[in-house]
Amino acid sequence: MAIARGISTIIPHADEQIRPLDQVFIMARKDDMKPLMEMMKIEHKKIECMMILGGGLVGSRVAQLLEKEVEIKLIENNQNRADELASDLKDTEVIHGDGTDANVLVMSGLDATESFIATTGDNETNIVSCLLAKHLMNRKNRDLQLVTVRQLRWLTRRTTLF
Repeated sequence: MAIARGISTIIPHADEQIRPLDQVFIMARKDDMKPLMEMMKIEHKKIECMMILGGGLVGSRVAQLLEKEVEIKLIENNQNRADELASDLKDTEVIHGDGTDANVLVMSGLDATESFIATTGDNETNIVSCLLAKHLMNRKNRDLQLVTVRQLRWLTRRTTLF
């Protein structure tokens, strides 16, 4: 468990109190998530459509793992890599374009997605595109969070999903 408070991340002790505007992160086994969410009265929101920016190792792996369960739209800046991904990922819509361009995001169907992940390997591109996506999706989804590639790699090594 971790608490994000402002710019700080806290690993709480038993006496730590959750404050307004805190973001609480809990990692649990997949089997424990449903009872945990029920206990905390958190409604499960199934993601129907996800957009991934970047078709490198992380982005392509996420698409590969989720494409059978979720509609995936993957944006890749490199034409050759986009072509390669399009042939490898049968159930993923691969789009060649610049994910930091609002027009590309909108024309790729950002308004129909519930989740946006930037995995380009370039933190500036990831941050700019996530902020842009959050701004463009703000009316629809206020639960978007910025996760760096380093955090995503850390998570993939510690969970059974990846």
